[in-house]
Amino acid sequence: MLDTDILDTFKKHLGKAGELEDVAMGGDLHSLDKARKIREFGEDMKSTNEFIGAIQTLEFGIKKLIVHAQKMSTIDKMKEKGVCEVRDQDFGVLRSIVSNDLVETIEKCVFMGTNLFDTTLCAHSQTGDISIEVANPMPLFQSEKYKDFILYLEDKSLEIRECLALVSEKISGQQIFNTQDRAENSSYSTYSEKQKFL
Repeated sequence: MLDTDILDTFKKHLGKAGELEDVAMGGDLHSLDKARKIREFGEDMKSTNEFIGAIQTLEFGIKKLIVHAQKMSTIDKMKEKGVCEVRDQDFGVLRSIVSNDLVETIEKCVFMGTNLFDTTLCAHSQTGDISIEVANPMPLFQSEKYKDFILYLEDKSLEIRECLALVSEKISGQQIFNTQDRAENSSYSTYSEKQKFL
């Protein structure tokens, strides 16, 4: 009988301790959930900032490539129309110089140690991923398809601007906590109650 009384007493106290632990754990779980959400938001923002930096660097490189290709395209058109006399040998030297400038621009188009051409750039967020890839356009230039080279890069430049707009939209709409979390964290139950103290 004494053993059952002790056992009942133990169960009674352990039951209360278990209830308190559940309450404490519930509070801790809520705090852990908030901490997780804050961490995820921070990681999303870091990913987004790196993505923005990378595609802005890529866009700058694309603009330089377009300028070089337009020079070559203009000289090529002038040669075809007979507007200027450029010997084939001189044209070949000029083409080689522009080609070297293009290759150098592509090689220097790097962000945080990563080449930006032939690389998929991606930003992750709670609302989805945004990604873009720009293939190395040199094969178009080497096959003397200057117009295609320029059009491809102009399309990619437009795609970059669309990505930046999408990133901006996602950032402005992203919330760390839902409205219920914010209400629970507020010491005022309503806006008018808050105004009484201000």
